Amino acid sequence: MIGEKLAKNEVLPVAIGMWLSAIVLFPIALFLTYKAMNDSVIFRIESIQKTFHILKKKLPKAK
Repeated sequence: MIGEKLAKNEVLPVAIGMWLSAIVLFPIALFLTYKAMNDSVIFRIESIQKTFHILKKKLPKAK
């Protein structure tokens, strides 16, 4: 719906507006297909916790 609205308001060319959802979802579909074919874990809680820990160190503390 967003792509259609952008195309109707002439913010994007019509062809791009109509295919916007496919353009956005294609890389996600490739990633998930790759993970499924290789029986890989998509998300590991350890890596997410590590990322938050690194971000916590870099952000200034609130006073």
